Amino acid sequence: MKTPYLFTKTPGTNSRIAVIIAATSLLLSLFYNPYLYNLKGDVGFYLSFLILSASGFILFLFLTVWRRTAGKLLATDLCLILFLVICVFSSVIQGKYHLENESLLTLLQLYLVYWMVRSGGLLFLEALGDLLSIAFVLECCLFVYQLFHPGVDPLLIACKGSFDNSSQLANFLVFTSPLVLYRMNAFRNKAIWPYTVTIYLSIALTMILITQARTAFLTLLVLLLILWKRSGKKNLITRISNKWLALAMLLLFIGSMAIKRGSATGRLLIWQVSARHLGDKPLTGSGYASFPRVYPIWQAGYFGSGKGTAEFRKVAGNVGIAFNEYLNIYLETGIFGLLAFSGILIIILRQKISAENSHRGFYIKLSLAALLLLSLFSYPMQNTTTLLLVFLEVGFLCNMTEGASLIRVSKFVRNVTCLMAAGFCLAAVLYFTQRSLDVHRWKRVRGTVVEGDTDGIREYNEIYRGLCHNVAFTYDYGEMLYHVGLFSDCSKVLEHAALNTVETDNLNLLGLSYQSLKQYKASENCFRINSNMVPGAFYPKYLLVKLYLETKDTVRAMALADTIVNMPVKVHSDQVFIIKNEMTKLVSSGAGNRKQQH
Repeated sequence: MKTPYLFTKTPGTNSRIAVIIAATSLLLSLFYNPYLYNLKGDVGFYLSFLILSASGFILFLFLTVWRRTAGKLLATDLCLILFLVICVFSSVIQGKYHLENESLLTLLQLYLVYWMVRSGGLLFLEALGDLLSIAFVLECCLFVYQLFHPGVDPLLIACKGSFDNSSQLANFLVFTSPLVLYRMNAFRNKAIWPYTVTIYLSIALTMILITQARTAFLTLLVLLLILWKRSGKKNLITRISNKWLALAMLLLFIGSMAIKRGSATGRLLIWQVSARHLGDKPLTGSGYASFPRVYPIWQAGYFGSGKGTAEFRKVAGNVGIAFNEYLNIYLETGIFGLLAFSGILIIILRQKISAENSHRGFYIKLSLAALLLLSLFSYPMQNTTTLLLVFLEVGFLCNMTEGASLIRVSKFVRNVTCLMAAGFCLAAVLYFTQRSLDVHRWKRVRGTVVEGDTDGIREYNEIYRGLCHNVAFTYDYGEMLYHVGLFSDCSKVLEHAALNTVETDNLNLLGLSYQSLKQYKASENCFRINSNMVPGAFYPKYLLVKLYLETKDTVRAMALADTIVNMPVKVHSDQVFIIKNEMTKLVSSGAGNRKQQH
């Protein structure tokens, strides 16, 4: 039995035009700004999802609402709907849900992308493979440029392509490699094919080795072993037993822990702290995309209670990711969210692919298997581009399913749902258009407001209505209010920002604003949380010393100053050098005063 589509596999001229327009827009949004999840104020985030929303609106308008077809659901569709409902519910139940929550809005949009693929059959698959191949070439060029132009600080790993860090670039290369290899198979009968595959894999492996992304490297090795085993050709790899290969991979994994040991220790710290809170909200979780908000407080409580080894204190940082997607899903959406997610994985990987699509289905499943391996020790699904590809791949596999039990949906329900989806896409277009304009206004007025500039302050306040969930903007707005002397307004803005994420810079500024308002207890609480959250950071402790001196608490000020003097320096900088010198002078003067008193 063939899998039914929401419209026929051979659409008319109008539908073809709509598919071309929507697919082009979709792919532009995919590669406009690959690392979109962090919301650091880049207008690329809003422009990308403006294009994505527009493409969704075009597709639903032309292909779904205006065509009469039989609507039927697969078990995967139901699991995805259930997972989406659980994510929304987990956010609503916390009382922190807003319509402007970009993370949840993004998830809804990606779910609509899934339905675009379910509606459009396999029309996108070949184009997507070609575009990923082009993206690989572009990433290679950018990588090589960064390799020979490391920038101001050569100690930082600058080879990260268009991504925010090198690890995410490596994860992306591994996750997309099966689709790139699938497209290369189209030239299998040509003489150039084996050389092309060898060059591609050699470049990918070299880039991953340079980035020192251990999880990505081991995952790529697993993929290559699977491909070699499947090839059927007799070679050394195919003759080795699977048990011996598994043992070799395990030993290689254990040995890789010696590389970037600090990174491995940091992951252990995150998992240990998170494990202490597994039972806090087992049913609902802390809310979708809430880990950056709740984990820093957990870590501050962990170190504040006197727990944690010296090595843990040394590697602790301001972390917003769990480095394990399964743990992250459980903490944010609870046991029901994890079960729904697991149900999607089990169903999609076990479902039977039609004979005509068996070759395509194998490579897509291989890509999803790579994602599952990467998710054990990294955070690939925190990347919106990767999430978009996941929804596309799941949609492709659903369209390849053979002999699945289908659930019929009435024509009325289908049409109402499609109209609602089209309305959502149109509303998203308007929303992201306004957000893009707000970011442009912010870039224009940033750094120009001085004390007494009522027009500039008023414009910032107007922009705040649209960008109140943008972490970079709220910090900039709070900093501006602090410098012009509006400490009460500054504290309100930063308190609201803490509902979305907990950043060290935000807490420092919030503590300073409380201190200026003479709210010393609240100020001390901010500095103390920050100091416990990142035990190796100097600045929060320095601010706490200043606060104690202002409140005439010289005993605690001197004790903390002595702690700062004896703290090991993790990253050498001018600021750390200045703080160390000032605290050394303070401790020396305190010792001199005590001698004079004696």
